[in-house]
Amino acid sequence: MDMNKSADMISGKMTGVMCVYSMLFMRFAWMVQPRNLLLFSCHASNEAAQIFQLSRWFQYEYGGGKDELAAKADVKKSIEDAPKKD
Repeated sequence: MDMNKSADMISGKMTGVMCVYSMLFMRFAWMVQPRNLLLFSCHASNEAAQIFQLSRWFQYEYGGGKDELAAKADVKKSIEDAPKKD
């Protein structure tokens, strides 16, 4: 997982589903006898990563991230289209 890539690549629906999936399997790992702490810890770490990605997606979608990305793309395009001095 690359935390430095652009948030426009994150699927909000899939990340939400992965959060629910990890929560359900954390509960399963805790309730089964004997408790499966290895499975619980794996899903707990996955849950933390998915929540972080979900927060990045939410910030991108509803916190102005789309506008920032579009503004950066416009600036880059205007620099590329500017006449070059010899």
